[in-house]
Amino acid sequence: MRTIGYYTGRRKEALDSIARIVPEGDRATVLKRLVPYRCDLDELGAMLTMRIRREAEQKAKEAHIALSVPGVSKDAASCTSGNLVPHRTIFGTLTLEGIPPETWVGVKRSLRWWNAKNWATAAWWCDGVRNLDTIRELMGYEADRPVSGFDLEAYFRFLENQGLVEFVK
Repeated sequence: MRTIGYYTGRRKEALDSIARIVPEGDRATVLKRLVPYRCDLDELGAMLTMRIRREAEQKAKEAHIALSVPGVSKDAASCTSGNLVPHRTIFGTLTLEGIPPETWVGVKRSLRWWNAKNWATAAWWCDGVRNLDTIRELMGYEADRPVSGFDLEAYFRFLENQGLVEFVK
C-alpha cells in the first residue's frame, strides 16, 4: 500500500514540474489547472489500494488464514539510522570526482549512473528532512527491490568525512 502512495506522489510531483517551464507570473494559474489531475491521481491510488486490500482479504479468507499488516523491524542498526538525517552540503549532482576510488566506502561505481545495484544513489534523497530509514525505503521503491548488502550509515559517514553531507542535529 505504501508503494502505491509512493508512486502516486511521484506522479503528482511530475505534474507539478510542468509549472517550472512557464513564466513565473503564470505558475499559480497552471498549478490551479493541474488540481483536477492531482485529484484523479489521488482517487486512482485510493482505488488501487482498496482493490489490493479486498483481494488480499479474499485470498486470506479462502486460505483460512488471518490477514495481518507486517511490522517494521527495529533492530539496533535501524534505531541508530532512524536518528540520522543527512543534508547535502553541495548543490547539484553529487559525485565522488577527486576522491580516489580506493578510499570509497560502500561504493563501487560512479554516482552519476543509476542502476538497481548502485545503492550510492541514496544521496539523491538526502534533503535534511529524511532520515536514513526513510532514504533506505525510498531507494527500495526506486530499485523495485529492498536495499541489501549496502551499509547505508557507513556510506553516509564516508560522505560526511568528505564534506559532501552533514547530519542535521
